[in-house]
Amino acid sequence: MGSFRLEDARAANRAAPLSKARRKADAAADYLQNSMACKAEIGSSIRNAAKGTVIYCQDDPASVRYEVVSGVICTSYLFADGRRQVTGFCFKGEVFGTDHGFYKSSAEVVSETAQIRRIRWGDSADDERALNNALELVENSILLIGRRTALSRIAAFLVDLRSRTGNAHWIPLPMSRADIADYLGLTVETVSRTFSQLIRKRLIAQPKHHLVRIIDQDRLNALAGMGSDTNPPITSEP
Repeated sequence: MGSFRLEDARAANRAAPLSKARRKADAAADYLQNSMACKAEIGSSIRNAAKGTVIYCQDDPASVRYEVVSGVICTSYLFADGRRQVTGFCFKGEVFGTDHGFYKSSAEVVSETAQIRRIRWGDSADDERALNNALELVENSILLIGRRTALSRIAAFLVDLRSRTGNAHWIPLPMSRADIADYLGLTVETVSRTFSQLIRKRLIAQPKHHLVRIIDQDRLNALAGMGSDTNPPITSEP
């Protein structure tokens, strides 16, 4: 289209005496208008959000899904009696909000900042990838909660996050202890006590409140059970 502008196309349409010229001008104007609209939509599909921002609420109409560009998102379900169940944490490259009709949970930013991409349903190949990713996250959650002890749940939680974030030794934990407790079906006190126990056993270190360093990956893997609740090589504290 070169430097041809939308205003030029409309002017040509008004001045053109022949129907063929008018059709060409109409086509040029429509093309430019649609192109600008598409660029605006693409540009606004990535949203910057601060900690505490609610992306959508439970029971909101579900017209789009989301992908995490950066940061961490927490999804949670609120029961009628006021109890809250965290259903997952989503990191960079992971999708959430894949419900149809209405969102079954709420989604909130738990990192200091986040970038979220809105994606409309329609691309069958990408739709399938999104659904598979969502299913994998659900399966991981079920396996975590299925472990019997608080130690094995926390260990498996850390092993899972290490795998998903792709960092060999450092794990970001921007979520609160209450979020972790609501995710793993534990109390906040139990989560804090278990983290302290793992630190004393020198399986992990926590130089900052929202950052964990893996010290002994093999023992942490064993404690997590790697899919089973076999006896770990460390003892639980009363």
